[in-house]
Amino acid sequence: DILESNLSKFLYEAFMNAQTEFKVDYDFEKQRISALYGNGKRIDTPYVGRIDLIRQNNLEDVVADVSVHEAGHALVYGILFGLAPLQLKSKVASNYVGGFTFPHQIYQTKQNLIKKAKVLLAGGLAEELIFGEQNATIGRSHDREQTSAIIADYIRIYGFQADYQAFYAGSDSARMDIFVTDNAVEALLQQLVQETRELLAANKTFLTELSRLLNRSGNVTARSIAKMATKYDLNLVVKEENYMYIHEYNAILAETDGAH
Repeated sequence: DILESNLSKFLYEAFMNAQTEFKVDYDFEKQRISALYGNGKRIDTPYVGRIDLIRQNNLEDVVADVSVHEAGHALVYGILFGLAPLQLKSKVASNYVGGFTFPHQIYQTKQNLIKKAKVLLAGGLAEELIFGEQNATIGRSHDREQTSAIIADYIRIYGFQADYQAFYAGSDSARMDIFVTDNAVEALLQQLVQETRELLAANKTFLTELSRLLNRSGNVTARSIAKMATKYDLNLVVKEENYMYIHEYNAILAETDGAH
């Protein structure tokens, strides 16, 4: 068809001109695919496909769902880490989000692993709180996978649970039966789910307002989130992307200088 023919021609010309980098984008308003490479070489091809049907038929519902999911992550992230997420987006082509990405570097500690797990759980749990448990989507799948990995490592590798101090990761040098820890992993996850539910419920008004803002705009900045948080007596700090969240180890060590 026209789309395949034009894109094939574009790719052929790009490679023949020794261009290894090119960009293909979709203009939703004009319903066309634009391909660019080199010094402005461009091919525009009209195209209406499945993505347009999604946008025309139920985009508002998809965006509303994603807005609540992402707001849930952002809210718990802000409360537990005191940081405003760098940016939230909800107007995506897919029905399901791909999992929350932590916008700052988080130094891995016993406490911070638990915080990260709660942030990951918060998206799906926010959907349950706002839309009802039966209407929660499978957009939580990647979040749950990451959370399970964090808690499994918390117990099996790092020895952060008192009852399991051996290395249960199954390596050849220290092979242990990983299934011994399964119940502990599940129990801790259930506890974290309950605690995260309670945290979201206690801040439901903030969650709802942030969700509605994201639903309207499709994109919310860190400063906007921090400003909104002040209404709820939360001081969220805006930090750059490479900022590391870490405990004040140096200050504590300095206080112990000369001690015996």
